[in-house]
Amino acid sequence: KAIELPPTIETKYYTARIDAKTGAISSLKLKPSGREMLGGPANILLADKHTGNGDPGDFTDAAPKRKRLASSNDFKTTISATDGPLAITVEAQGKFIGDGLAKRVMRFFKDHPRIEFETELNNIPNLTVVVAEFPLVEAPAEIRRGIPFGFSRDEGQIQDIAPAVRWSDYASPGKGGLAILDRGLS
Repeated sequence: KAIELPPTIETKYYTARIDAKTGAISSLKLKPSGREMLGGPANILLADKHTGNGDPGDFTDAAPKRKRLASSNDFKTTISATDGPLAITVEAQGKFIGDGLAKRVMRFFKDHPRIEFETELNNIPNLTVVVAEFPLVEAPAEIRRGIPFGFSRDEGQIQDIAPAVRWSDYASPGKGGLAILDRGLS
């Protein structure tokens, strides 16, 4: 059923707050510790221009070398929410670069630690890199990601966009972590 966006989405495992103007996740706190997982607003779409050498189909510049074109926060966003038996679903939809639409759907499962994210974009200009930003409160001690026929392990941080097939895992020993399950780039 359709509901008003709650000030806090509370599940068995965490509490989350959504910015009612932008659709960004402004807070994600674990239960029962109350530990904040995010170092800033998350699920913000960033559009950057590829400006370096190399075939942009095979290579993209590291974020500091790309020219920022737009953010989903730059556009008016409409937020809607529904409450179902398994999850609260929040949809943030608005214009985006290239006069297209950006639709972000977030599903907060009530009895599972999983949060699902779906992003739909259209009319993105050529040579544009779009990423969803998820800043963590602290740098992970270990980053692992699934790659064809195995996995890759990085101490500290990954410097650039890194391919992941299946999953990425960000952990800080003794403090927990999070896993991103995906079929694309992380």
